[in-house]
Amino acid sequence: MQLWADALAAVDTSPEHLIEQSKTELRFGHYALPDPALLVTPADDIKKLAYILTLLHARPALLYCLKRQQIIALSNQAWQDFLEMGCSDKQRNDTAAAAR
Repeated sequence: MQLWADALAAVDTSPEHLIEQSKTELRFGHYALPDPALLVTPADDIKKLAYILTLLHARPALLYCLKRQQIIALSNQAWQDFLEMGCSDKQRNDTAAAAR
């Protein structure tokens, strides 16, 4: 047990080594386009189709932003909320995104 305590005491815990500096940026973990898994993971096929259609409708605007290097990076949750807009009112009422 003493060996384990000594090993833990020898760990360098200085803040600059705990977190990579790039991970402290505001847009870390945000994406210019949605994760493809968001499009295929809904259990309901109608919801999958609605997600894909929403993305296809927004595709020209998203590609324009990327081309102009005006990237609007969003979190996975924000992308899911965006894709959820394409679902009908009946489908949307049962989701957490609809509540937000």
